[in-house]
Amino acid sequence: MITAYFIAVSFHRPGDGTRWFQLILKIREPQIYMTKEECVSHLIYLIEKYVDDPENSRELISLIEEQKDRPPAKVLIYKIFEMHTVKFSDDDKILINDISFFFG
Repeated sequence: MITAYFIAVSFHRPGDGTRWFQLILKIREPQIYMTKEECVSHLIYLIEKYVDDPENSRELISLIEEQKDRPPAKVLIYKIFEMHTVKFSDDDKILINDISFFFG
């Protein structure tokens, strides 16, 4: 999950008027560990969201079901990248990075 922290800093200079500076930081809580079940669930979510062709989608999901003990995450993410037609959301990019880190 993503947690956003917002920090606003303002400065006032007497004589020059008021000047406002705002700094906004978005900090992500790190994923400590991803289980095989979570990986499988996330991969299926990504396939269903980004692979439009039902036949390709079924093929990729069947590949996951055949190898649930060690999901072929690297291959599947590559296939999703090949087949996607819409831009990945920021949250899904983070999800793909987490899957690649733990199972790539």
